[in-house]
Amino acid sequence: MGKRLNILMYSHDSFGLGHSSRTLAIASTIAAKIPQSRIIIATGLSIFGKFKLPDNVEYVRFPGIRKISNKNYVSEKLDLKFNQIKKIRSQILKAVARTFKPNLFIVDKTPLGIKGELNSTLKYFHKHHPRTRIILGVRDILDSPQTVKQEWEESGVFDYLRRYYHEIWIYGDPEIYNFVEEYHIPSDIREKMIFTGYLKKPVNFRRGMLSTSRKPAALNGSPMVLVTVGGGEDGYPVLDQYFKLLELSNGKYRHVIHYIYTGPFMPSHQKKDLKERARKLPNVHIRTFSRHFLRTINQADLVVSMGGYNTTAEILCYQKDAIIIPRVYPRQEQLIRAKIFEQKGIVKMLKLEEMSPEILDKHISEMLFGTNGKDPLRFARVATNGLETIIERVRALANL
Repeated sequence: MGKRLNILMYSHDSFGLGHSSRTLAIASTIAAKIPQSRIIIATGLSIFGKFKLPDNVEYVRFPGIRKISNKNYVSEKLDLKFNQIKKIRSQILKAVARTFKPNLFIVDKTPLGIKGELNSTLKYFHKHHPRTRIILGVRDILDSPQTVKQEWEESGVFDYLRRYYHEIWIYGDPEIYNFVEEYHIPSDIREKMIFTGYLKKPVNFRRGMLSTSRKPAALNGSPMVLVTVGGGEDGYPVLDQYFKLLELSNGKYRHVIHYIYTGPFMPSHQKKDLKERARKLPNVHIRTFSRHFLRTINQADLVVSMGGYNTTAEILCYQKDAIIIPRVYPRQEQLIRAKIFEQKGIVKMLKLEEMSPEILDKHISEMLFGTNGKDPLRFARVATNGLETIIERVRALANL
């Protein structure tokens, strides 16, 4: 089997599923391609235990937090001050690091952790376990350049990247969004940065929402629309508009199969409302989330979605027609990404405040039933080899 490879991964996830989904995709790929690896994921996601993990992947959960704004967090469930929660999370992570002694420590998105909760772990590796290679992985777009510049300067991110991090993986394509140029990265830190390409998760991935033990309902040649709002915490307005379209369409879409995912974090009264409405409509299948989500997106003829990194990457990788309704708060990330991909002719972007059943009908009809040809090369121009690049870097860093 060769030498053991211990990998510790950190995913804070305080809003939605994005960070955990990305971390799980990377962990599952490493576990499959490098079987001598042993991976521990440190996460605050409350539903993490619902995911199926490979035999060589385990997780440690610390108390959850919830984002109020870009700079403010509160305890998700416990009646404790945030500093108390942060101290507990920090000590759990450091204890795992000291005992597990990972060869690689992969941090998702936040170089210092939430409000600096990674400080003690980073200092421990630097002083007591300097052979541990520390990697920061970030999505293609973080926020507006002005916001990122201000946040990174105020929190001293560049100094942390210089001192503690050996590589920085950017899960995107510089021809789409040049992270280095847009965020004015200093030259000495640019040398650590690697654009991996977007992360293409294979349909047969064996982990939670991507398990494929069962297929969706038989399509029988009918067109299929997938409607998804990620974690769902702020997704109700998008789904409400889609349901209004179906309710007012006079049966126009009765022969279309609709798979609708509310996400696990949508408030229960909103999910109840949507499920009651779904029962009155033909061919509408509503789920909280699915263990075969990726197979569903692979079989869809059209995707209607908010604009998070993971769903957008899956639209790219599986070359799907898509309508994106981006979130604009608490970050501008989804809006920036959706605008870029619309300009490149890859997706259609709609702003939530401009949505109506009539506008949705116009664009869905064009995409499902229209005959206008689209540029067949629009997807081929985007790099989607992110997971392959990550495996190459893991092997190189671990001297495998």
